[in-house]
Amino acid sequence: MHVDLKDDTRQAYVIAKNEIKKFFRGKKILLFGILVLAIILLQTIIPIVFNSPYSSKDNVLSSFVSFSVLLVELAGVLFTATSIVSEFEDRTALVLFTKPVRKWSIFAGKLMASMIAVGAFILIYYLYAGLLSFTAPGAFNSVAFGQSLVLALCAVFGVCGVSMMFSSFAKKGSTASILTLVFFILLIGLISTMLNTFAHIDTWWSIDDASGYLSYVFEGIRPAIQDTEPVIEYVSVTTGDVIRAGAVMIVWGIVTNFVAFFLFNKRDF
Repeated sequence: MHVDLKDDTRQAYVIAKNEIKKFFRGKKILLFGILVLAIILLQTIIPIVFNSPYSSKDNVLSSFVSFSVLLVELAGVLFTATSIVSEFEDRTALVLFTKPVRKWSIFAGKLMASMIAVGAFILIYYLYAGLLSFTAPGAFNSVAFGQSLVLALCAVFGVCGVSMMFSSFAKKGSTASILTLVFFILLIGLISTMLNTFAHIDTWWSIDDASGYLSYVFEGIRPAIQDTEPVIEYVSVTTGDVIRAGAVMIVWGIVTNFVAFFLFNKRDF
């Protein structure tokens, strides 16, 4: 089979551009934008209303970033979990897949569109948090801010990969969305908690644990699992911890996207 990388990349770009247009037409951008705005306003106004201003710049950033993982996961459900399955559910696959467009270009284009949409919201969210932090006392920790932002983008890749995987084999968009939401909100966290609590196993390989470093870098400490009581103690965050957390989320993205494409490539009308 002849492979034209330049043409395939161009096709992926066209697919991504059309997918982003669909996000706007379907009001997904607007709906998620309202959600992000609501979270921003609540975190900005509530401390003022209750006369409990943020104590430091790190406190502002840690508070905002603690919600960023949830935003990435919700965005993955909204933008990514239905990206593949919707083509089969709406029967548009009959038109799209009969055109001279390779499946990997379609897959790459849809993944690209999802990551651009989610990543753009996260960048805006971080930018606002960074600006708001200057209203609080203390020094701005640019290193921790940069580390957290890079980790957030790694989380975007990992979450989009998992979402694409569920989207590639589910029969309905609602099923893919529910499976993705349950996986992130309940299943992976429950597995980590059970292994930590009862088996004293450090689940550093979990995307849920790795995403915790988005806020750990501002706090300067992280939970560590011990073989003896107490089960959990707190230790300082190191550069190696941050690199490992980013690598874990990237590996999750690579593996799940590979599985997602395999399932998508084998799928029939």
